[in-house]
Amino acid sequence: MSVVLVIGEVGPEGVRPESLEAVVAGRGVADGLGVPLVGLLFGAMTGEAATTFAASGLDRLIVADDPRLVPLTTESGTAVVGAAVRDLQAGVVLAAGTTAGKDFVP
Repeated sequence: MSVVLVIGEVGPEGVRPESLEAVVAGRGVADGLGVPLVGLLFGAMTGEAATTFAASGLDRLIVADDPRLVPLTTESGTAVVGAAVRDLQAGVVLAAGTTAGKDFVP
């Protein structure tokens, strides 16, 4: 395992609070395992959301800001998450317990 991955969600008012809570949980897991904590933020978002998520305790942030992800669907979201898990060799993946989080990380 090379990283712990946290999936971030952006709502109308920026990064969803549930995603920031997932970072706190992920930080404990990553520190315990001695691996980096990486965040993944995708869809269409503002730079402010990425800045907020990056500053929440992550070691690294990957942003997939692509117009093809709008509207974000279960299929496109799981494809992005799956690619990130494979590319990063994520051994642990965390997401908020929201509908989208459950779709992307079943």
